Amino acid sequence: MSDPFGVVSELLDVAERTSLHVAPDPEELTEHGAALAHESGSDPSRRAQPQPGPDNVTTREYRHGDPMRRVHWAASAKHGQLMVRQEDPRSTRRTVLVLDTVEQHWPGERVWAGVLESTEEFEWAVGAAASVLEHLTRRETVVYALDDQGRALPRGESETAELRDTAVTDDTATEVVHGLSRVTLVKRPEPGLAEDRLAARLDREGLSHPVLLFTGKLSPEGAQRYVRATAGSASCSVVMVVDPPIARPPSADVFEAAGWSVVLVTRWTDVDAAWLAVVGGGSLMAPPPPAPGERHLSMDEMMARTRGRTTA
Repeated sequence: MSDPFGVVSELLDVAERTSLHVAPDPEELTEHGAALAHESGSDPSRRAQPQPGPDNVTTREYRHGDPMRRVHWAASAKHGQLMVRQEDPRSTRRTVLVLDTVEQHWPGERVWAGVLESTEEFEWAVGAAASVLEHLTRRETVVYALDDQGRALPRGESETAELRDTAVTDDTATEVVHGLSRVTLVKRPEPGLAEDRLAARLDREGLSHPVLLFTGKLSPEGAQRYVRATAGSASCSVVMVVDPPIARPPSADVFEAAGWSVVLVTRWTDVDAAWLAVVGGGSLMAPPPPAPGERHLSMDEMMARTRGRTTA
């Protein structure tokens, strides 16, 4: 292998096969100044705690591998060496992020994400989950990142799901984002309450923090399962990625009846727009781009397809 001008060359041994994992590229999300979900005084992560700010920042010496964005320049100048912000457990917010990997909940057209069978809707959810994960952890929020079975989302090259910690901080977010390259859809039936591993994990670890669920066009029974599993949570939001034909799924009514904030999107919806709608809910089911020569549907025509009470 050499450069185009033949100045530098390198001999590579390609006799062995290796795997290349392409991680999702997180998008920059808007800081909207609101909590991830509706505030509740019952949430132990928020009770009588100061908010992150300059008055309660603690620092420590820089260690190799610390993100440069965490360097506290004022403290570095004072101590004469690099100092980084250290999370204060009293001021750290906590939330639970759940990525639905049940194959039946993503009925869209099948595509290949490398060697993994997937759908465009699921790929949108994976990218959105990575964006939210990075956005929150950069803002002193511990994110408990789980799949629908209550297992920790993959981290880097780690293969043992049961041994992974579910808590993701700014120091470990990149590992989890890279691990999302190995998330795949799995066909499994809806669990009953007794064998629901997600409910058991939330209860066992006392995860009563606000919940954000990324799912697809699941059945009303599937929605009811998540409502039961998160019954002890302070507040819940769901982003439902709807595949064509674009229409409001009946399962959205199940979530709303249980007090969830519901955001309906398609794979053409802007991730940041969906993020901004998480707190209040809304219908952002963007249509596919028109074929050459076809007229694009107007916003009024799109809104006519959905209920007025769900529009942002």
